[in-house]
Amino acid sequence: MEGEMADPGFPQSHTTGTTTTTTTRVATNIRFDPTYLNPRNIPGVLKCAVLEFGYCALWTFFYLTAAAACASWGGSDPAAAAAAFFGFVAMILYGADAFFKFKGWRAGEIAQGERQIQMAGPDMASPGAY
Repeated sequence: MEGEMADPGFPQSHTTGTTTTTTTRVATNIRFDPTYLNPRNIPGVLKCAVLEFGYCALWTFFYLTAAAACASWGGSDPAAAAAAFFGFVAMILYGADAFFKFKGWRAGEIAQGERQIQMAGPDMASPGAY
């Protein structure tokens, strides 16, 4: 091996790198669903806010009852005391969320996201068909 020459076309050490390119299309438009705003039902914006409020209020009640049941055993079982503590913390958080959702519903806010209004100017082209 001492007498053999190293291959001059391949270096002893080298560095390689890889570059990748991806393209992602994001649809930012909102599609209209006419069944969501059926006049026989509650309007869609209020429907979603009321459902979220009801969900948070129901889980507030569930955590209240479960944490109270765990607290009754908390004097003799440290695991039940810990479960009661975290149950009451979750109850407070769900209760606060329900409170803010109720206030937002009464104020007419949308349930999630921000309301964005885009006015069509004279130089703005109308969107094409989907």
